[in-house]
Amino acid sequence: MTNNLFFQGASQTGKSTCLRNILNHNSIRMAGFTVQRVMNEGKIIGYQALPIQGKMLPPVNIAYRPDLSGLFLLNGKKDASVLEWAIAEAEKNLQNSPSELLVFDEIGGLELTAPLFMNSLRRILSSGMPCIGILKSKENLIHTITMLKLRNEYLSKHEEMVRLIQKNGTIQTVTSKSLPMMKQSINQFFIQLKK
Repeated sequence: MTNNLFFQGASQTGKSTCLRNILNHNSIRMAGFTVQRVMNEGKIIGYQALPIQGKMLPPVNIAYRPDLSGLFLLNGKKDASVLEWAIAEAEKNLQNSPSELLVFDEIGGLELTAPLFMNSLRRILSSGMPCIGILKSKENLIHTITMLKLRNEYLSKHEEMVRLIQKNGTIQTVTSKSLPMMKQSINQFFIQLKK
């Protein structure tokens, strides 16, 4: 069985929504972390990282509130330590409670140059536990690098992450037109998972 199944593609094509809908209807015990878009007046103003433990994932979007925790990007201000915290919690949840599946929605952005995050991810992906998620595409990363004025070092780190995932898995590119194929791939992954 392929242990890692990740999807990449243009922003807002429905990858995360598709993944969450299928996961939330399969009663699978999950660990990992997810990212929510933080919305204010219909616009994305940031992103929140949340550890996953249990059988349900939160919605893709959340309305901004001043008391929101887990914000790693808000109005252009970034804090990669939040992502390090989120993956540390995922690793702890994996060790402390039985899980059938690891979920990462989304990886491949700000955390790429965070050594603690990358070390945890290496351990998790080499653990043999089935893992599914969304990987920020190279094109989306280039856009993020430009918008946030990040170092080009992120591109080589992204290539390293791709190799890490592909060592024991696959990465499929998704468009809004190929979402039905994404659903088929996820369902096939679950069939293999239950064997």
